[in-house]
Amino acid sequence: GTGDYYREALLVWLDADTLIRSETNERKSLDDFAKAFFGVEDGVWEARPYTFEDVVETLNAVHPHDWATFLRTRLDAVGPDARAPLDGIERAGWRLTYVDELTPAEKRMLGGWAGDFQYSLGFSLSGTRITGVRWGSPAFDQGLGAGWELIAVGDRVGSADALRAAVTAAKTGADPIRVVVKRGDEFRTLDFDYHGGLRYPRLVRIEGARDRLADIFAPRNR
Repeated sequence: GTGDYYREALLVWLDADTLIRSETNERKSLDDFAKAFFGVEDGVWEARPYTFEDVVETLNAVHPHDWATFLRTRLDAVGPDARAPLDGIERAGWRLTYVDELTPAEKRMLGGWAGDFQYSLGFSLSGTRITGVRWGSPAFDQGLGAGWELIAVGDRVGSADALRAAVTAAKTGADPIRVVVKRGDEFRTLDFDYHGGLRYPRLVRIEGARDRLADIFAPRNR
């Protein structure tokens, strides 16, 4: 989606924050960068332009590191060279994993009409309408995009519940998941040869590692 770069930037800065914390024995953090970079003229509201070199210089003033390479590697990589910047999560004492069940809170939030299949088939549903497609996913490879409507799943009327059941059944079967989608006057029948089951991201604690997420989220003034 158009906001993916914002979400990924959160991971890039988490990576930087946890690196600073770990290499300074928790004495410094991204807070120090923010104070130096944004707190130049307190009370002045005019926009102040800056360059990539300004960011690197301020980071180096907080903690010496090859920040230019650090940032360029994460910002410029595309295609096979690109990977999610997850080092900050593990350095924070957590590990990304996937489960096949929504939490009770997620179930309440989605209700019975919405569906999150971003990490399985690769799209999300609002009612029966596809609202987003994950880059490089099975849905992306099939040419789907936001705006298509889910008409049928196998021999059932299209719905999030019907699709969840089909994805779950395909995990132990050999048949592809067949769906019918519609956009305007165009209908398409698609077969997803996907057998990985439902997948929802979760963070789990790394035993014995410092919980730097707790440090980051802790109030600054007690």
